[in-house]
Amino acid sequence: MVDLKEIVKEIKRAQFKEYDSALAISGYVGEGKSTFSMQLMKEYYNIKTLSEFKRMCETYLVYSRRELEKITTTQEKKFINIDEAINVLFKRDFMKGDQKNLLRTLDVCRDMKHAFTFIIPSFWALDSHTIQTRIRLWVHVEKQKYAHLSRPLRNPYTLDVWNRAVNEKVIAKTNSITNTLNYISSLTFEALSPEEYEIYKKIKHEKRLKARDEADKKPDISKSEIARLIYNTNSNTTHAEIAKILNIRRPTVTQALKGRKVDTRL
Repeated sequence: MVDLKEIVKEIKRAQFKEYDSALAISGYVGEGKSTFSMQLMKEYYNIKTLSEFKRMCETYLVYSRRELEKITTTQEKKFINIDEAINVLFKRDFMKGDQKNLLRTLDVCRDMKHAFTFIIPSFWALDSHTIQTRIRLWVHVEKQKYAHLSRPLRNPYTLDVWNRAVNEKVIAKTNSITNTLNYISSLTFEALSPEEYEIYKKIKHEKRLKARDEADKKPDISKSEIARLIYNTNSNTTHAEIAKILNIRRPTVTQALKGRKVDTRL
């Protein structure tokens, strides 16, 4: 069985070689996803005291895109814990303007040699591009204090480095993740101390509220801007198709793509 030290060693090796270093941590509610990630962070930053633990949580435990972007653009070679990742990066909220910055943020993480975790109930809720090209280790936490590690199997001819269809059949037959093609090893991990847990819980609550306030203040982008985003992503999309997607008039789309200020009312 591997341990946290070995995982941290691989994370730092990837950072040294300027690889992507993204981990996904999945598991049912209450099984210990956040605890595992916090123990991994403690190992990475060599945390020994409660004051160090508190500073680590205040600085590198992330609950908002704004917070993530600040760290990734102003520091280098840090380990960032993205708790509730579905809300920070992968919430399907296309009407919010900052969603278009997602891929740029991930690229900055690589350029600045950061390592980071996505904490999420279901691994498959992550963006498919991220799953197939950016995740180097998948940790599935099970039954508290126990986790399974899987890695992508790199093959230039495959569309799925995680062999999802095959592994689903393996688990259906054997009822064990340890028999899947991508399985590496399993490990145990300790719970946070009562003092650490209280610090974590307090900081988590404060950051959640702040992230919610920031989200409420963000204005929706106009449909003209969304039309331009769609067209920039796929220039083969016709004006009529974009108009149908957004439920607006085709002349509105045409004017938006010319860069003029337009009336976006339905």
